[in-house]
Amino acid sequence: MQPDPVKVRVVIRLLDVIGPLSLATDLGNGRPLETALRCALLGADLARAHGFPPEDVGAAFWGGLLRFAGCTATSVEEASFGGDDLDFRRVMMSIDFGDPEDVTARVSRDLSRNDPEPERKRQREDFFARAPEVAPVAMTAHCQVAMRLASRLGMGAAVNESLAAYHERWDGGGLNELRGEAIPPSARVLSVAQAVLSATTAMSGGEARSVLERRAGGPLDPSIVATFLSRAPELLGTISGSSVWERAREYEPEPHRTVEPERLLELARVLGDYANVKSPYTLGHAQGVARVAVAAGRRARLDSAVLSSLETAALLHDLGRVSVPNGIWDRKGPLGAVERDRMRDHARYTEKILSFSPAFQSVAQLAASDHERMDASGYPRQASASSLPIASRILAAADVYHALLEERPHRAAHSPEDAARILDGEATARRLDTAAVKWVLDAMGHGTRQRRAWPAGLSDREVDVLRLLTRGLTNKEIGVALDISSRTVQQHTLNIYEKIGVSTRAAAALFASEHDLLAPPGP
Repeated sequence: MQPDPVKVRVVIRLLDVIGPLSLATDLGNGRPLETALRCALLGADLARAHGFPPEDVGAAFWGGLLRFAGCTATSVEEASFGGDDLDFRRVMMSIDFGDPEDVTARVSRDLSRNDPEPERKRQREDFFARAPEVAPVAMTAHCQVAMRLASRLGMGAAVNESLAAYHERWDGGGLNELRGEAIPPSARVLSVAQAVLSATTAMSGGEARSVLERRAGGPLDPSIVATFLSRAPELLGTISGSSVWERAREYEPEPHRTVEPERLLELARVLGDYANVKSPYTLGHAQGVARVAVAAGRRARLDSAVLSSLETAALLHDLGRVSVPNGIWDRKGPLGAVERDRMRDHARYTEKILSFSPAFQSVAQLAASDHERMDASGYPRQASASSLPIASRILAAADVYHALLEERPHRAAHSPEDAARILDGEATARRLDTAAVKWVLDAMGHGTRQRRAWPAGLSDREVDVLRLLTRGLTNKEIGVALDISSRTVQQHTLNIYEKIGVSTRAAAALFASEHDLLAPPGP
C-alpha cells in the first residue's frame, strides 16, 4: 500500500498582505510608491540603533506600514479645500504645525500649486479659515480608522498604541497633548522617520539636516534625532535604491508573522474596505461586488479554486481607486480627457500593487479586469473577448450591476429592475458577456428578504441615519431625507457613535462597510 502523499502547508506572510495596503496608502497620499515601506524599515532600524527593545522595533516596523492607512478616510473633507485630496495630504505631511511661519510658507507655496492664482488665493484663505476646526476631527479619524484596520489585520496592542499617537508631538502640542516619553517609543521613532523621508525627498542633505535639527524638541524627540544624525549614512543605506520591497521582506523583525490561507479572504475584505472608505459613494462596494460575483460564479458552476480567486479579486478590484483625487471621483459633471485617463489609471495601479505580493499575484490581473469589455473597448488592457477568462467576464458584469444599484455623484441609484434592464442592454451590445450577465441576473433574482438583525444593537432608524451619515450629509439633510428633526438626528448620531465605539464620520463609515450595512437590494 502506497503511503498517503505528504500535504505541504502553505505559509502566507502577513507582510505580503499588508505590503500591498502600504503601497496603496502611498498612492492615496500623493507619495512615491514604497514610501511607507521605507518608513517601516527606517523606523525599525532607528529603534534598534537607539537601543529600544525588540517589541518596540516590531511596533515601529508594522506601525510604519500602517501609519498612513487612515488618511484617505477624510478625503471628502480634504477635497473641499480644492478637489485634489492627494496633493493636499502630500503638502500637509511635510509641515511643522507648531511653527506658524512654516505653516504659512508651505501652504502659500505648495497648496494647489498648479491652479490659477485667483483660485489658489481663495483656497489658501479657505484653509486658514477652516483648518483649526477641521484638522482635529481629521486627525482623530486618521487614528481611529488606522487602528480599526490594524485590529482587523491582527496587529497587537503595541502597534495600535503607535497608531493612536500618530499626531502627537514631543513638546505636547499634538492631538491629545501627550508629551515627551509619554508618547510610545515606536511613535516617536516613526515621527522622525517620516520627517527624514519628507526632508530627504525634497531637499539636499544639508537642508534636510537643518530641518531635523530645527524640529528636534518640537514635534520630534531630540535624542532620536541625534541618533539618526549620528548614523545617517548607515540608516539611509537600508532604504536606498529604486525598490525596497524585497529588502522589507528580508529585514522584517523576527519572528515573521504568518497567516493561515483560510484567512486570506478575510484580510482581502480589509483591503477592499480601505479602498472604498475614500468616497461615500463607494462604501461597501467591494463586498457587494464580491457577493454578486460569487453568487453568479456558483450559477456558472465554477470550481472552488476559481470561485475563491474570483471572490478575492472582487474584494481587491478597487484598491487602485485611492490613486485618484476625490475631485474626480465625486465630480457631478462630465470629466475632461485628462481626468478620464487618470480615472482609468486606477485599474492599472490595482494590478501593479497586487503584483508585488506573493499572496495576491495570482489574482492581480483578474482584479484589474473589471472594466474590460468583450468588444475590447475597456481598460486597462483593451483586452478582447478571446483573452478574457470566464471569471473576468463575471467580475465585469457583477461590478456593473452592483454599481448601478449605488448612488453616484452624477445620478441617483437605479432600481434592481432598471439595473437588470441596463445590464441586458450591455450584453446585447456585446460589451458584456451574455452568459455572465445571465448568471448575475439569475443570482440576483428578487425574492422575499428576511428582516435583518443589526450589529452593536443598532435599531432600524439608527441604521437609516448611519447610512446617510456615511454619505457626508449634514444633520439637516438627514432629517429632511428621513422626515425627522435635526435634533433627533443628532441624538441618533450620538447613540450610534456610543454603540459602535467611534467619534468620527470616517470611522463610522468603515464600521458600516465592515458590517455590510450599505448593501443595496438583493436576494
